[in-house]
Amino acid sequence: SSPVYCASGAVIKAYWSNSDDDWGFSSSFSAATSFCTDQPDGTLCGETDAICSSGLCFRGKCASSKLGSDEYCTSSNDCAEGVCGYASMSPASSTVCCASGATTRAYWTSQDDDWDYGWLYSGSRYFCTDQPDGTLCGETDTICSSNACVGGICTMSKLSSNEVCKSSNDCVGGACGYVSMNPASSTVCCASGALIKAYW
Repeated sequence: SSPVYCASGAVIKAYWSNSDDDWGFSSSFSAATSFCTDQPDGTLCGETDAICSSGLCFRGKCASSKLGSDEYCTSSNDCAEGVCGYASMSPASSTVCCASGATTRAYWTSQDDDWDYGWLYSGSRYFCTDQPDGTLCGETDTICSSNACVGGICTMSKLSSNEVCKSSNDCVGGACGYVSMNPASSTVCCASGALIKAYW
């Protein structure tokens, strides 16, 4: 569309990239562009709330409301709380508006198969925080409301000394290792809180 006199008497500058093609705004270059403010519902707005009279830009158009907690979202701008993330560490989980209003970032690779979650590609992903016990969390404590991710799920607390563990992240002391050189021995949370690596 061509520039026009803004009825609101005000503009806002929004940076638009030539790679930002989700909304069909074509440009051969990247630049800050001026847009009229106080626009009615239905006006194309990308992800710039300040263009709209409602102050709400939802899925590319000015709207009267955004999504509530736990509703499916495609970007943080979809959400009233302003935060969209995976509900759990499972790739089968949906991205939802986070009830906590916060996310934590975790890097996961397709080779991280200790938990067999089934991620098909590597990369950083954002997960909703303050999740209840039983939520898949890999080894990311900050996903859990308890701040304790044990055995790949959120739990009430971490494991104490000499309890059987799968990884050091399971343990209060941060160290999970074999009790002895006997391969039949279990891996437990080390009472010493320390490990030594030996090649065998």
